[in-house]
Amino acid sequence: MSAQIAHRKRVFSLFGYRTGVAAHWFVGVWCVLLALLWGCGQRRAVDNSEALRAYAEQAGAVLSPDAGGGASVVEGWSVLVAVVPTNREEDAEAMLETVRSAGLGGARVAMHNGRRVIVYGSWDDPGAEEAQRGLAAVRGLQIGGVTPFAAAVMIPPAAPAGAKDEFDLRGVKARLGDDAVYTLQVGVYARGDFQKPSEQEIALFRRSAERAVAELRAQGEQAFFYHGPNRSSVTVGVFGEDDHDGSTRPAVESARLRALRERFPHCLLNGEGLMETVQTERGPVKRLQPSYLVAIPKQ
Repeated sequence: MSAQIAHRKRVFSLFGYRTGVAAHWFVGVWCVLLALLWGCGQRRAVDNSEALRAYAEQAGAVLSPDAGGGASVVEGWSVLVAVVPTNREEDAEAMLETVRSAGLGGARVAMHNGRRVIVYGSWDDPGAEEAQRGLAAVRGLQIGGVTPFAAAVMIPPAAPAGAKDEFDLRGVKARLGDDAVYTLQVGVYARGDFQKPSEQEIALFRRSAERAVAELRAQGEQAFFYHGPNRSSVTVGVFGEDDHDGSTRPAVESARLRALRERFPHCLLNGEGLMETVQTERGPVKRLQPSYLVAIPKQ
């Protein structure tokens, strides 16, 4: 019995999007903070209030959402407090000591885009209440009558070890050839309200999809991720024309594809089942959205 989709909640297309934009850092302004915290170059005497005000005026350009993002070795989402201008370990430790003495006892040194940075906190979800309280604490920190970190932002966690190029669905045809036609979509990471996600949400979706793929790979599954501009998808398996004949109803599928559908019967949204309404000969029926084949992109 055929069924036509009449209404779907939170269902998203997979292809036709480009990857995210690489992050850029403006390092020069950090010498102002460097001068405030532990002296820039060989100068010993600095006017803390003036340095803080100068930093506060420029912090928006340095710590704006467009400046964040990209890969990092931070474990969990963290608040970016400062970038170490010299990128030297001893300078990072000196800055860390001063930042902690200023009231951020939980601050630590980490790496972000190959640079040493000072970060605060670690959370799985940047939108969680505890994470937002941590961000507010950093932004509201007052030193010398000003709030130098008022423009602080969250930076995403590191990509998992499994997040390799070979796991990117875009490269499958280049490696396996034109016989790689279909893959089974089993998960989507995206907003559920069709609204445009923030940069932080996009980064979270990508990290989540990559982690899911890494876990599936560890279980022996041939899993892939696909990153769009607003969502990320998880698929399993690679199939050719011989595995799926859609010219008949129901479609004729290979034993290998049927077995994979049995292991992955549903397409999950953010790790949870997604209810949809389908129109059948007996009227509308609600069901969990099943996993489904998608075409493997050429690039």
